[in-house]
Amino acid sequence: MGINNLLLLPNQRIRKALQQIFGIGPHLADQIADQLGMSENFRVMHCTKSQINQLSQLIHKSYFTEFELKQLVLKDKERFKLIGCYKGFRQIAKLPVRGQRTKTNAKTCRNSKVK
Repeated sequence: MGINNLLLLPNQRIRKALQQIFGIGPHLADQIADQLGMSENFRVMHCTKSQINQLSQLIHKSYFTEFELKQLVLKDKERFKLIGCYKGFRQIAKLPVRGQRTKTNAKTCRNSKVK
């Protein structure tokens, strides 16, 4: 998707607008804006085409976002299932993976199991 195809509100601050891209959170958005010299109150409507191009190139060159990041997550899940580790077994059983309680919580996970 990237910055060029993203519908950003023109009156929105650039640091907040960057967080709309999948894979970029508040900390990473601050780092990117600082790298390009954009101040705290810099708004999307003040961006020039060259700044948008710099931003787009920096994001695509340095970070995994959108489709690439989703593919990496899916590959990791498949790898866990393939090697037969604990996380893989939990994912196959459609149960919480990170040690959450299942006796009283995780009802939606337990209901969606294939019987």
